[in-house]
Amino acid sequence: MLIPNTMPIKAVFRVAYPNSSMGRDVLFVDIVLPQDKTLRVGTTHLESLRASPPLRPAQLTTAADLMKDTDVAIVGGDLNAIEDFDKTLHLENDLKDAYLENGGAEGDEEGATWGQMVTKMERARFGLGRLDKILFCGDGLVLEGFQTFGMDAVLEGEAGERLVNEYFGGLEKAWVTDHLGIMANFRVALADADARTAE
Repeated sequence: MLIPNTMPIKAVFRVAYPNSSMGRDVLFVDIVLPQDKTLRVGTTHLESLRASPPLRPAQLTTAADLMKDTDVAIVGGDLNAIEDFDKTLHLENDLKDAYLENGGAEGDEEGATWGQMVTKMERARFGLGRLDKILFCGDGLVLEGFQTFGMDAVLEGEAGERLVNEYFGGLEKAWVTDHLGIMANFRVALADADARTAE
């Protein structure tokens, strides 16, 4: 996680998910805001694949509880949203989904963050998916935009050729990742003592 050194950092902490079989966790940074408020920014990678019972619901609840323990909070990352229950986990945890709040619809191809840059076999088997998300909560946190980025970013030269030729299943291009990046812009608006808005 990169935080500009002009931002006053109050705390940095990592919490391991107790039910993870893959060593997954969430990393948070607390940033000091005016009026003694705190912005908590986090990144996480929830459990991959299917499990019985599912592991991702409890993992997201752990992250959400930590988010709601401060004034305003954002968490993003690979949430591995591959099953139907993943579509409503943010609602069950009283969080907002930046893609949906920005006007996107669940199941739209344009919201997919995985499947465009994989082998033809993987794409045919799994299709496209919105695995990566940015979730947020707290009064005064205003979403101003959301987008994906990184489509067709490739490794060039000899290393790229080797990747295409040696990758199991065969790649069409030397893609540097199988995920698109996601980005959201937020504004924090805090009501001051005179009921005006401080940004």
